[in-house]
Amino acid sequence: MAVETLLTEELTYEGLAREFVNRVQNMRKESKFEVTDRISIWLTASAPFIQAVERMRDYVSHETLCESLRYNETGGTHQKEWKIDEESISVGIARI
Repeated sequence: MAVETLLTEELTYEGLAREFVNRVQNMRKESKFEVTDRISIWLTASAPFIQAVERMRDYVSHETLCESLRYNETGGTHQKEWKIDEESISVGIARI
């Protein structure tokens, strides 16, 4: 029995979105936001990374309680920079 190890585009997007959500959730915790606080997110990244987040926008918004997601803009009261799968990203969040 052979196991398929090829990642589809959809699985790749889902993995990137899940990791992005995890990082935003950690930012929320570090910023001492309440669990129910609605937020805005600013994301600066490459076009493929933004495409992955945009394809999973409903999931990202639901999991992070994001009301506004802006791309390639800086903003927010809390900012961080990371590497996700060798991709450098910059994220800002703010409570609404």
